[in-house]
Amino acid sequence: MSPSISKTTDTTSRKRLLLLGGGFEQLNALKIARELGAEIIVFDGHSDAACSYAADEFYQVNIKDHEALIKKVSVLNVDAVFVHAAELAIEAALISETFDLPGISKSIAIVGTDKVKRSQCLAKGGVRVPGFVALAGNAKWSGWIEAAKGCQFPQMIKPTAMAGAQGVKFLKNQEELEDYYRKKQNFSGQDFLLEEFVSGSQLSTESVILNGEVAATNIALRHYDTTEDLWPFQIEDGHSMPWDVPADLSIKLESIIDKCRAALGIKTGVLKGDIVVAESGEVIVLEMAVRTSGGRFCDLVAPVSTGVNILYPLLQYALGQSPDRAYLQVRRNVGVSQRFVFLPAGTPLRKNKDIQHIVLHNSVVGHWFREDIHLLEHVPEIRSHRDRLGYVVCAGETREKADMQAKKIVEQIKTVLRAEG
Repeated sequence: MSPSISKTTDTTSRKRLLLLGGGFEQLNALKIARELGAEIIVFDGHSDAACSYAADEFYQVNIKDHEALIKKVSVLNVDAVFVHAAELAIEAALISETFDLPGISKSIAIVGTDKVKRSQCLAKGGVRVPGFVALAGNAKWSGWIEAAKGCQFPQMIKPTAMAGAQGVKFLKNQEELEDYYRKKQNFSGQDFLLEEFVSGSQLSTESVILNGEVAATNIALRHYDTTEDLWPFQIEDGHSMPWDVPADLSIKLESIIDKCRAALGIKTGVLKGDIVVAESGEVIVLEMAVRTSGGRFCDLVAPVSTGVNILYPLLQYALGQSPDRAYLQVRRNVGVSQRFVFLPAGTPLRKNKDIQHIVLHNSVVGHWFREDIHLLEHVPEIRSHRDRLGYVVCAGETREKADMQAKKIVEQIKTVLRAEG
């Protein structure tokens, strides 16, 4: 029997919202849903998930097992389903379709999650995406060579259904593609997207779609200036706001995001974009997912910077309430920067890692470190976002000042973590 935690509450008039995924990043969604009057049920694969102690009901469930998922939901009298900061859009859509709850369709969720299908859909809808080809995971090497002719080097290769930059790698030539092919069994069951590498300023966008229109978009500048030594792996060093968008670029972005909405068929929901602005000014969409972002973009960085919190209207929609656009109004202009803690792979770490006094600095508005940080004796190799040690989020008068402070705090943390000698 799956472990469960249950609280006795008066639920006679409260809607029951199912939150898929109950980790640290989901806590804010849980709190906001409760503020909106919901009773919260949480599913997570780990019995000690962060939300297990805050939920009204918690169940340890393998969310990727669709048959077991639907069976469990069918006995819980659920009124709403929601996903935040987790690659579970398909599972949420499956539940909403099966039980006639608000949400996107499963077909939209599949296209908006699978990298190849998404690029095909966006390109067909007139959205500029990098040149790309699909590579079948079970194809012979000769098949990969033939397919790769349709995509110029340098290239990026990505497993189609993995998040957090897992398996994402920069390829300079055919020899590197062949080496990736030989090691592709590390991503069992995956197909792959091969796309032309596009250089330029990278942006994160997050847009709320209400009644078929883009109601609001948050934009952050993504940082790669400190991770060049981690290539060929594409590792982001956080993001920062506000990013001053030139008027002509703002119009372009607005039009492109609306094209993505139309191509994917989103009437009400969210679009999370990874976008490159080339030196020529051309705007290229790398990804446009149908879920909220991880990494604290929408539930911490944007709310602190602008006052905009997209989780409120999205949760209101899920609960059958009318989304309040007041939550999408910009109310302030504060600099916010997220920066990660990076040390060279193999660096010896102290046994006692006393970092709490550093993150108590008054400029720090958020922080996170790996659950096993105190057990690590050496820095692991960083091949995806999940391998990073941790981050801090700092606020300041401007984005530049916040970024400077975040870097300073990170350097202090690195000094404390690194073993002497």
